[in-house]
Amino acid sequence: MRGLLVLLALLLAATPARAEETVDGVLEKMHGAYKGVQAVRASFVQTSSGMSYMEPLTQTGTITLESPGKMRWEFTTPRKQQYLSDGATLWVVDEADKTCTVFRSVDGMLKRFYGFLTGTVDLRAEFAVALVEESGPVTNAAVLKLTPRSQDGSFDSLRVYVDRASHRVVGVAMLTPFGDRTDTVLKDVQTLDDVPDADFVWAARDGFRTIQGD
Repeated sequence: MRGLLVLLALLLAATPARAEETVDGVLEKMHGAYKGVQAVRASFVQTSSGMSYMEPLTQTGTITLESPGKMRWEFTTPRKQQYLSDGATLWVVDEADKTCTVFRSVDGMLKRFYGFLTGTVDLRAEFAVALVEESGPVTNAAVLKLTPRSQDGSFDSLRVYVDRASHRVVGVAMLTPFGDRTDTVLKDVQTLDDVPDADFVWAARDGFRTIQGD
């Protein structure tokens, strides 16, 4: 489930952000960039490193999100996996193991995940939000540092990279209390009018075993 937490950063001392930028300004532009958008699709490169990894792990694939909580997150390399959801049920598919793990009643989590990546939720409700200047995997982006108001140990803080031209989210970094970091960079972000419902639902396949998740 590490991939979901990414949508879901180090507590570094940061230099002030650009004088003309403010947290309110960046959040307002994000919201405006996604206003009226029904669905979003992008390719991604995700790199994880730190104490939990003998060497950095790089994964690639595509992600499709549709309001209010539908998701199709496909990892194509190095291991084929899928995270599919119709907004209520989550299916985690592992092509190598030929398994599909099913999680029920996840609508609340997925709506927050969608809203997080599209700027349509109130980030301040769950995070202390600051605008910082620091190096990262994305250039020409405003960087929002998100520190959870209620810590559960799953991650320490996040960085959200908002493209200064499109005002869309083009990257997310997650840092854990154990020193691990996962950077997810979104490329070729595009908005869509509609996506077939079947794209967000797992269809049983011969040879695959279904597992009931927690």
